[in-house]
Amino acid sequence: MKKTFRFVLHSLLALIITVGVLVGGFFFGEDIDPLTLSRVELSNGPKTVIFQQMAHIAHPRFYDTIAQDLERARGEGFVYYYEGVQPSQDPTRNTQLLSRLSKGTAPEIELRQFYQLMADMTGLVLQPQDRFTQPQDHNIDISVDDLFEQLPPAPTTSNASSAADIETIEKSLAEMTPSLRARVGHVLRNMVSGLFRLHPVLPSSKVLDMQLILHQRDHLLVESLKNGPSRIYVTYGAAHFPGVLQGLQAQDARWAVVKRTPIRIFQP
Repeated sequence: MKKTFRFVLHSLLALIITVGVLVGGFFFGEDIDPLTLSRVELSNGPKTVIFQQMAHIAHPRFYDTIAQDLERARGEGFVYYYEGVQPSQDPTRNTQLLSRLSKGTAPEIELRQFYQLMADMTGLVLQPQDRFTQPQDHNIDISVDDLFEQLPPAPTTSNASSAADIETIEKSLAEMTPSLRARVGHVLRNMVSGLFRLHPVLPSSKVLDMQLILHQRDHLLVESLKNGPSRIYVTYGAAHFPGVLQGLQAQDARWAVVKRTPIRIFQP
């Protein structure tokens, strides 16, 4: 059984590496042209917003750079707004949310556990939100309960991976040698980079309800920016930026991009 498992694992890794070289490594080589997200400065004249596009998993240096810039902005009088869906008091809702949003195609695990698995597979780290926040900061987001109130009924059947499948992946990663794990991580980073270059929202929109994930939260953030102080520093998922900019400009045509500063996501 153990030999069979290892054979299947090695075959899977060989497939990942082959596809990664063809799709990710060849066309979208991170070593040649690193993927970036931007720190975007917006202004309508009297008000300035710095919108830092965020990734939930990235190289530690990505988060170091943001933490340093946020500290600089605090010194200049900026108020910090950040995303973070608030958990439910019902623990079953927290574990079912990802599966319900994906119409039964994703496993029943908490979002943070899912992102941690992705970070482990790609050799990256999870977004350390507690490193950025202070008691006076503002969480601008909806809650798990808000989402559940708008979700369609749960599917009667599910194609999702089980918790046991997730544990098998985690065990497989732990059994890899450091060099093999580094190579697999490199290939997967190239694949993720390639998908996001094709379309930053498309990979998620094929399986998740983006109306709930994006548009409702975009509107909440736009209204908070409109009614907030004159200097605001925002960290929010990169996929939210187009909707937020459009929402601001719909209310005030003076809103415009003043400056963009790219930051590497997967490379130091």
